[in-house]
Amino acid sequence: RVPAFPPPPDLEPVEIAYELVDGVNKLNGAVSFRAEVTVPRPNQGDRVGGKLTIRGPSRMYKDSADRDGVRLVKAAKEGGAAAARTMQRKLNEEAMEEARTTA
Repeated sequence: RVPAFPPPPDLEPVEIAYELVDGVNKLNGAVSFRAEVTVPRPNQGDRVGGKLTIRGPSRMYKDSADRDGVRLVKAAKEGGAAAARTMQRKLNEEAMEEARTTA
């Protein structure tokens, strides 16, 4: 697929990758973690290039946040920012369901 407006040659391509960062601490003070994925911003009109950061849900365990990052990167590589947003919503729903069943 060719973008409607190709990026100017001086813009560096955005590598789709994730990193683990501190999540939102729980009310009891427990630390949490989340994945942040950097994806290219979709071209819109005359706005070309740039990047978006898409965040996964806060998780109590690093390995859970790590799995979220892998899933977000996979979605972004397969379908761009829109697919990563769809995966973000799915992960948030899963996290809410997990919280309900373990509470």
